[in-house]
Amino acid sequence: MESPGFTPVLTKAHADFPSVCYSDHIFATHVRTIYGQTTAGISSHPLGGIFFLWAFWKAESHPILLGWYAALILVCTARAAAYVAFRKRAALEAMRRWEVLYIWLAFLQAAVWSAAWWIFNPMGDPTRLAIVTMLVIGLSGIGSIGYVSHMRALLAFFVPVVVPAFALLFAQGGTYGRAFGLILIVYTIALARAMLPMNKAMVQAIRQNFGLVQFAMRYRVTTGVAKYASHVTV
Repeated sequence: MESPGFTPVLTKAHADFPSVCYSDHIFATHVRTIYGQTTAGISSHPLGGIFFLWAFWKAESHPILLGWYAALILVCTARAAAYVAFRKRAALEAMRRWEVLYIWLAFLQAAVWSAAWWIFNPMGDPTRLAIVTMLVIGLSGIGSIGYVSHMRALLAFFVPVVVPAFALLFAQGGTYGRAFGLILIVYTIALARAMLPMNKAMVQAIRQNFGLVQFAMRYRVTTGVAKYASHVTV
């Protein structure tokens, strides 16, 4: 898997860049970080989908289940293609477009799972409600870890996965559904308390790395000029 992308891509020419360009490079590092998590993310969804098929195979229409799984694979394939294209053509000036593409693909991935909660409605069955709850926790947890450095991508995945599951569990889950819904509420609060400081720490780490790179570049330039001046004087 690709490195999370904490290492800024800068040269000596960037040492005296204006602040707007400096911000652009920081933003680009954020985008590289989330794209660097693509391979881990897309590999987990097909595996989760297989578990979902196995759990609901005897209770649901096979063509509908397979159609849903095909949609899941299609989005994973699109994300893999975007990752390959990003690695080949990730120009600095195009980073905003790459960010938007990533967020939309993350949202579509979440939407496929969100549709599953309603298409394969548990209807008060405790076992199926437990499966849905477990999948929501697992998917949102994996997504939160993968997207923690980029809050918009995190919300684009987390909200479509979790909020519809809340609605389903409380509206149609009965006593068991409400119990599982409360578990999800506690889990969401705990996850938010963990993810927000992690996001802040990662953002600060990226900024500090760039500050150190700029300082090092300026130091090298200053040292080089001083050495040159001493040679000329001598």
